[in-house]
Amino acid sequence: ALAFGLQYEPMHMLIRHQNSPSVNQLFENLRTQYGNQTIHKDGAARKVLSVIRKGGIVGILSDIAVPMHEGIVTPFMGRLAWTTPYPG
Repeated sequence: ALAFGLQYEPMHMLIRHQNSPSVNQLFENLRTQYGNQTIHKDGAARKVLSVIRKGGIVGILSDIAVPMHEGIVTPFMGRLAWTTPYPG
């Protein structure tokens, strides 16, 4: 996402906050360094849809855990994996 914002155009990233405030601030600074913006995963649906409707780009970082009531089980490399039902 960082490289994409630098090479092409700024984008929005769906993120989760880190447990450590100092690490969280470091990641936020890195993520927004080249014009990218972050969207916190809690209650993000409206913001994500708004960005997409305006023609923006939303990246979903792969380390985001999906809550039980929002995810699905799907085959991944021969194993079942808990994942988001949204396109990747």
